Amino acid sequence: MLTEDRAVGSLERMLHLRKAPVIGTLPANDLAVVAEAARPRAFRSGDVLLREDERVTAATFIVEGRVRLSRNGQPIGVLEAGSGLGGIGVLARTTAAWTAVAETDALVLELDADSFLDLLEDHFEILRHFLRETCRQVIGYWRALPAGTPALIADLRQTEARALRDLDLVERIFFLRQVTPFDRASINALAELARGLHEVQLQPGQRLWEEGDPARHVMLIVNGRVHCEGRDGFTLLGGPGVPLGALEAVAGLPRWYDAVVKQPLTALSGEIEMLFDVFEDNLDMALQFQSAMSQWALALAQKVAELEPDRLTELAGVTPVPNAPG
Repeated sequence: MLTEDRAVGSLERMLHLRKAPVIGTLPANDLAVVAEAARPRAFRSGDVLLREDERVTAATFIVEGRVRLSRNGQPIGVLEAGSGLGGIGVLARTTAAWTAVAETDALVLELDADSFLDLLEDHFEILRHFLRETCRQVIGYWRALPAGTPALIADLRQTEARALRDLDLVERIFFLRQVTPFDRASINALAELARGLHEVQLQPGQRLWEEGDPARHVMLIVNGRVHCEGRDGFTLLGGPGVPLGALEAVAGLPRWYDAVVKQPLTALSGEIEMLFDVFEDNLDMALQFQSAMSQWALALAQKVAELEPDRLTELAGVTPVPNAPG
């Protein structure tokens, strides 16, 4: 029975959340924390759950019913029981990319934005899980784009720093302060990160890694260019400000492209576990990184929706609308 008065206990909430993307892959103890914070809510057919270009106020997980998605007045698809909605918008701290309307009466579990962000602040392992899964989404959307599509890098400032043999601590902090998503971090957080990085100098033709290699470190390009190319047609020319290799390192995935130095390279390199240690000590920096990756995922999802709508429905778990405009 679908009613606002229906009780949904903690165990039942866990069972429903276990079916949801991203959250459903949390370890049991962490999933129980999320289930305790989530609250059941009923929507009637025709009710609006999300409105395009309005602030996302909650992450929603569908327990019963169907929710129809549209963008710019055009149908995209339908979400059914086990699907999630709005979580990426909460993490990105941005407005909704789609409008979501209950196609039938629907029962959902809802986690309001403040409670969601409080959970991440109080439970670093949950935040680390979302960082990993968001970076996996970015890679999935990026690889779904047709070969040759211009790279969408989330507001990275292409800063031409001087290529010095030894950047001192102040120069490293100044450089990091110009790189999204570290541009709003505290000086103390940047100093901790800067101390964990070491400078490398490489010449044209040197290979940083090959596709399939384990991704255990990230390289922040200070100066120079790196040509990246994958067997699936992916290409990227990485320049100053690009945190090369960060996506797959945070996602816990192998390298998905070859990386070869194109122009004399100065970079700051660090192990990914060092970055997670800095994030755990500086949660504001970690949340800013999460927000930037989530914004990137949304931008790529919208690009995929424009160019490869069938791939978007596959990646996002959306049931296509029959005869929907492409």
